[in-house]
Amino acid sequence: MQATIMPLMYRMISAESDLHLTWSELQVLSSCNMNAQKDTPVENGVDRLLGESDGVPSEWLKPLYPIGVAARRTGVPADTLRYYEREGVMAPAGRTSGGSRRYSELDLEKISCAHWLREAGVPIAVIRRFDALRDEGRETVGARRDLLIAHRDELVRRRDRIDASIAAVEEKICKYDGIMGVRQ
Repeated sequence: MQATIMPLMYRMISAESDLHLTWSELQVLSSCNMNAQKDTPVENGVDRLLGESDGVPSEWLKPLYPIGVAARRTGVPADTLRYYEREGVMAPAGRTSGGSRRYSELDLEKISCAHWLREAGVPIAVIRRFDALRDEGRETVGARRDLLIAHRDELVRRRDRIDASIAAVEEKICKYDGIMGVRQ
């Protein structure tokens, strides 16, 4: 399958289909693809990670999109975009002379990345740190990776506690079944 880049969207072209994927959908697919090595394709010879400014075309930096368009393109509600800005998850959006927010293609990538992290349960403070590290450049990849590893490890600890709780509840249900004469 051959993939060609379109801003905030991949166009997957195969003999059977012509499929458009959002960045969020792409992240899920790429994380499931054993051969996927990158978050985004090589663009002009530069291997980029989602939201990194290195290697983006200059037109990706222009604040063009109003908040409604940004919300539709990223799948993130406008209220959530305002919340991310208010909480410092993202730098303030560009503004028109009338004060309306405007987002660039790079902003849309950063929104998608922040929202993906939030959906994965990453706390706002950690997303803020991740975003700040990403903005410092490629030399922070190790530190960003460490943040993700720490969060994954916390999720595993939570899952283990949930599994233990489920086992305890199952044991209690079995005791009640025994008292009630319920057969399994």
